[in-house]
Amino acid sequence: MKKYFTVLIILVLVSLLAVGCKETPSLAPTPAPAPTPAPAPVPVTTTGIDNFRLLISDDVNAIEDFEHLYVTITSVGVHQSGESGGWHILDPEPNPDGDNVTGIDLKPLVGQNALAIWSGTLPEGEYTKVFIYVESVKGILNGGAELEIKLPSGKLQISKPFTIGDDVVNFVYDITVIKTGKSDKYILKPQIAQSGA
Repeated sequence: MKKYFTVLIILVLVSLLAVGCKETPSLAPTPAPAPTPAPAPVPVTTTGIDNFRLLISDDVNAIEDFEHLYVTITSVGVHQSGESGGWHILDPEPNPDGDNVTGIDLKPLVGQNALAIWSGTLPEGEYTKVFIYVESVKGILNGGAELEIKLPSGKLQISKPFTIGDDVVNFVYDITVIKTGKSDKYILKPQIAQSGA
C-alpha cells in the first residue's frame, strides 16, 4: 500500500509541476517591433562620370505652418532589380544647402525647387525602390515654437522604377508634411505621385 501511495504522490507532484510550468498569458503590452535595419550595401563603384543625382523637394500641404522644417538624412538606399542587383547605400552630402545647420530645410524646397543631396555613379540597370533613412525631423512653426515630428519607421520609402543607362538620371524625391486632423501633430511622408526621374 505504501508503494501505491508513494507513486500517487509522485504523480500528483509531477502534475502540479507541469501545470505550474505552463506558460500563462502575459498582461504586459507587446513591445513594438524592432526597426527595420538598413539593407546590406552593394558597393558603388565610381567611374568619375556621374549618372545619377538624387534631389529633395517638398510638396506644399502644411509647410506654410513652418518657418523651418529640418530633416536629418543619414543614408539613402536604392534597390537595383535583377540577379546582379541589390541595395546600394548612398551617403548624402553633409551640408547640401550650405547653411551649416543640421538637416535639410524643406521650407525653401516647395514646388519646382529641389536640392541635390547625392550625385555619383550607379551600376547600369533597372531600379525599383528608393529609401531615405531619417535620423530626426525638427520643425520650427511660424511664431518660433519648436516641435519634433515623429517618423516611427525611421525611413521614407517609395517604389518608383527608373533606369540607369547612358544618360544622367535626375531623381526628385518629393517629401511633404501633413497636419493630422485638428491636432497640432504633423507627419512626414513621401509624395509618390510627385517623385521620380
